[in-house]
Amino acid sequence: MHAKRLLIVDDDKAIVLTLAAALERLESDLSIETCDSSLEALDRIKHHAYALLLSDYSMPHLDGLELAQAAHEIAPAMPILIMTAYSPQILQKETEQYPFITFVSKPFSIRNIRALVADLIGIPLRES
Repeated sequence: MHAKRLLIVDDDKAIVLTLAAALERLESDLSIETCDSSLEALDRIKHHAYALLLSDYSMPHLDGLELAQAAHEIAPAMPILIMTAYSPQILQKETEQYPFITFVSKPFSIRNIRALVADLIGIPLRES
């Protein structure tokens, strides 16, 4: 069995490290990759298959929405989760226009993000 690969993208390295530590305990057969550049993330998606893309919305170069659109063209079956400080009401248009993206509003709890990721990649949530 191959490990499921998750890609976490945020220009804030502390957030990337925190999320990686929290998500690596979801399943023993889970490989977490991280990067702090949306351009690097897009290059990785071109060359590797991922079970999930977890990205921040506000980043330099490509924002999370632009990254998600490009990633969806490359890997249309890959779930995409975007973290944002914008309220769900502000993102209503994007939610309707891009149904392949799941948005999660900041701040969020680690417990909630773990549950959301587990659901999106189709694994049972294990408490740790």
